[in-house]
Amino acid sequence: MSRITHWLRVYGALFRASFGVSVTYRAQLVIWVLSGILPLIMMTVWITVAQDQPGGQINGFDQTAFISYYLAVTIVRRLTGVWIIWDIDEDIRQGTLSAKLLRPLHPTHNYLTMAVTDKPVELLFILPPVALAAWLTGAQYNFSPQNMLLFGVAIIGAVGIEFGVTMAIGALAFWITQMMSVMEVWFFSRAFFSGWIIPIAMFPDFLQDILLFLPYRYVLSFPIELLLGRLNSADIGLGFVVQWGWVAFLFLLFPKLWRRGVSKYSAVGA
Repeated sequence: MSRITHWLRVYGALFRASFGVSVTYRAQLVIWVLSGILPLIMMTVWITVAQDQPGGQINGFDQTAFISYYLAVTIVRRLTGVWIIWDIDEDIRQGTLSAKLLRPLHPTHNYLTMAVTDKPVELLFILPPVALAAWLTGAQYNFSPQNMLLFGVAIIGAVGIEFGVTMAIGALAFWITQMMSVMEVWFFSRAFFSGWIIPIAMFPDFLQDILLFLPYRYVLSFPIELLLGRLNSADIGLGFVVQWGWVAFLFLLFPKLWRRGVSKYSAVGA
């Protein structure tokens, strides 16, 4: 019990410090929020396409479904996005990681709190207008207690994948100087295959089958599909197995990369 209390105090202190930084850089937060406009543009495009189809829908999505989906995208993307890669890159390249390595806590704990403490501030900007838009347009979601519990677990899993990928790619900075180029590949492929720009249901069937087992779907589309109530029990079960399988894999992978990278980092006198 005392160990649990210890970690609660540690993370409480880390959260307070990281939250203060998030509030300080609120102008940056506004920029990130404004970047969420692209999905709303795509929503307009898909609604136009659907209205030209027989029955006013395409692949099971009508106007209301597209509105519900893309409004959810703007919220879920804020909840699951992890933007600490620039901090990791700067710490390793400029040597500021050395001070963090001297602290009792592993730097992972600092990066984790940095990854999640900006989310309440972001939601303050984005949630009210999205909630108003959902009410005015009649967007439809499954807010049953059981489904919201599943949605919450899926959000945690999505953050876990994002954090694990970021930490694994960030560790590459111990060996290469162009680590950000690798991260940009992840950013681009995730934007396209996670459902951020195009709903996965709009892809060809063979590609949908492939995406069932890749991490992209599980950082965005999977929680949204749950919120929309578009999944049956078998789909939900498979989704959680794959999502948390990726979380487990990444949380085994990135500590190994970091240990090897830190030994190299220390060896050169950083």
